[in-house]
Parts: sequence; C-alpha cells; structure tokens
Amino acid sequence: MALISFQLPNGTTPTVIWIFVDGRQPQEWPGGLDWFAPTWLPGPFVVFAAADGYWDLAIPTKDVVAPGQLLLTLPALPAGGPLGWWHHAHRITRMSAQRGAGMCIGIVDEALAPQPSTSCIAHVHNDGAAAWGSASNTRSLTPWTDHAHAVCSLMTSRANTTQGYGGMAPYAEVFFASACSDASSRLDVGRVEACIGHLSETRGCEIISISSGDLEDPSPALQNAVDEAADFGILCFFAAGNRATPLYPATYPQCLAVAALGQRGHTPPQTQIELIDSTQAQLLPGHNFYVWTSSATGPEIEFCAPGVGVIWSRDYVSAAVTYGTSFACPLGAAAAALILQNDPIYRQMSPDRQRYNYALRVLRAAANPLGAGGNRGLWQYGLLQL
Repeated sequence: MALISFQLPNGTTPTVIWIFVDGRQPQEWPGGLDWFAPTWLPGPFVVFAAADGYWDLAIPTKDVVAPGQLLLTLPALPAGGPLGWWHHAHRITRMSAQRGAGMCIGIVDEALAPQPSTSCIAHVHNDGAAAWGSASNTRSLTPWTDHAHAVCSLMTSRANTTQGYGGMAPYAEVFFASACSDASSRLDVGRVEACIGHLSETRGCEIISISSGDLEDPSPALQNAVDEAADFGILCFFAAGNRATPLYPATYPQCLAVAALGQRGHTPPQTQIELIDSTQAQLLPGHNFYVWTSSATGPEIEFCAPGVGVIWSRDYVSAAVTYGTSFACPLGAAAAALILQNDPIYRQMSPDRQRYNYALRVLRAAANPLGAGGNRGLWQYGLLQL
C-alpha cells in the first residue's frame, strides 16, 4: 500500500482528482482516499485524471503499490494554441476569420449546458430540447459529463489564443441538439433520429456530427432518418466506435464513419497519451500518424481523423486532453465542411441527393488514404485534408 500525494507545477494542490484504473473510476481524492489497495490494480498502469488544464498521468503499478509515499506532479497542458497537431493533420496552418463561414453544421450529443458569454462556444445555438417535446425539459440542458462540451469545442471553439485551442470550423453556424437518455449519459436512439430530423428540416444543416453508436442493436428507423437526410443533401458523420467491430449506425451506407488517429511526439513522458502513443504501430512515416488500436476500422469505415491526444478548451483556456472516435468524428465532419465551403459548385447546388453525391465525390478526392501501401483495409478513403 502507498500513500499518494498530488501537486501541480506551481506547487498548489488540485481540489479534485479522479483516479482511473484500467478504465474504471473507483475513487475520488480527496474525501477519504489516502491509500490504494493492490487488489484494485489488475493491469500494469494506473491512470490519474486531473482537473481542467492538466495531462492525465499513467503510473506503473509497481510504483503505486510500493511502501511509502508517492508524490505525483501533474504536468500542465501546453500553452501552444490556437492550432494543435490535429489542425495541421488536416492541413490547417493558420487562423482565419473565414474558416467555416457560410456552412451550417449540426451536432447531436448527450446534453450541453447553457453557455456563459465567457465560453469559447457561446455562439453555438443550443436546441437542447428539440427531441424532447418540451423546451422546459431540464435534462436536455443538464449534461452528466463533459462529452458534448468537448465535441462542440473541437468543432467550433473560438479560443484563438495561446492559452486555448480553436475549433476546426470556428465561424460556421453550429446547432446543438440533445439526444441523451433520461437516466444515463448514453444517447437514446429515438432522440438521435428526432435530432437528425430537426437539424435537417428546421435548421437546414448541411453536415451533422453524431458521436454515438451501438454494437448489438441496429435501428432501421435511424438508418431511414440518415437516408432521408441524404435526400436533402446532408452528410451525417458518426463515430466508428472504440472497439474492433464498427458500431451501428456507422456501418450503414449513408452513415459516414470516422476512425481515430494519433500522432507520436507531442505528449510529456509518463502521461496516459504518451503510454498510448508508445504502444501503437506507426502508420505514416514523416507524420508519425498511427491508428488507435481501440478504434474500429474496416470496409464499413469511410474516414479517419485525429482522435488521440486532442485538446479541447473551456472559457478560452485548454481544459482537457481526450481520445476516442467520439472526438475524431467532429474533427472529420468539420474538415468536410471546410473542404465543401471552398467548392463553388457545391455552394450553388440545391439541397438534394445530387448535392449529397457530389459532396461525397469531392471528399473522396480530398482524402489521403495514408501509408505507402494505401489504406490497408482500414477505411475506404482516409484523412480529409484541405
């Protein structure tokens, strides 16, 4: 057993730290936790997730369970904004007040709290209750996690300073619709369907990003909703899934699935992302991209995008680093919006299936399959690049 202490780089102590063990969250510190029991440690690493602004640590189990006190210093997130490696992966190299302007994008996720004026996503239109039948439903505006906030930030943050990171399409018009379940952070399939309809028909979105799916339960109704959206020229991007088998509805033909990439060399030692980076096979020499081993891949997947070690911002300051196809999805969808924004033929087309087919052809041509040997069966098209 070991007594665990924490400190931030400036010598202060964080208020709350969540402790994850192999993806589980057994304890909160402080508030009664001073000791780790070895029986909680089935794997070689234990991960400590800090509050906003710090990297997650990945400490070898042998260091944690050794007798005595273990002092963990949490490294701060980089003040290197407003562009991160994930922007450069899509060939975004400079800030522009026109990035995303004129495009209308929808986001479907758990729930997004009303944002203060200091928020870097205050410009997002929060149609939280669109799928709930009542604008007064508090659950649709009460998130259980930061998932939706992270997705919106990666998509459209206006944190254009060195202290935070800008979104991929900060000047697009973005509408958010909540599809969460009543009693969990999981999305409700029926509400996802309703959100797609709302964002398509009421808001006129051209691209919709949905970071959710299910492994076992296909939904023909949701498939029909996406197919109907395609009839209005709308591209629906879905997270491919954080396991080898792609999720429904990402596997459906009109659902554009996005897998997650990482890039080596941008994380401090002994952090969780550095641990992930070090265990991955390199995909593309020169860029150091790799396919996250937990990401779904295969012929059902259309695109890939950065999804490991991407940093989202809150109130114009870097908040947290994250990983998963949930976060690759909005980046891939936003990259698609930027490519189509600059296509004069697309901009003049009517919102119908012809526009959908044309947009898909444009995106296929803009995708880098990655690797000298092509896409190696990992996805159909690859990484969208401007």
